[in-house]
Amino acid sequence: AQLRTSGTIVNKAKVPGSEIAVVDPAGLQFIQDLGPGGAGGASGAIYKWLGIAQSSHFPPDVLREIRTTGDAKFHNYGSRMAIHVVGPNLTKLGAAGPVSEGIALDQLAQAYT
Repeated sequence: AQLRTSGTIVNKAKVPGSEIAVVDPAGLQFIQDLGPGGAGGASGAIYKWLGIAQSSHFPPDVLREIRTTGDAKFHNYGSRMAIHVVGPNLTKLGAAGPVSEGIALDQLAQAYT
């Protein structure tokens, strides 16, 4: 799916089959506090596809396993699967520069390995 500047979502590819798990670039605050119902962008589109966009919280195993940046958890939502991954919160890293870039790269490497 592609988010347009108008706020509409356009499907650009075939919908994944039941044998494919999608990777959710989850925000930690949504996993732990706000739930899938408050998410937008790529995660919002994924949660809509998973059928959890109106939920107030994530499944207990996802809440239990995702506690900090770099954590990831696979979950099977019936016929659809997702890997929820929390990458770095760039606004918390401060001004862009070599130090914050290095920290972000380290956190991304941790999250996606």
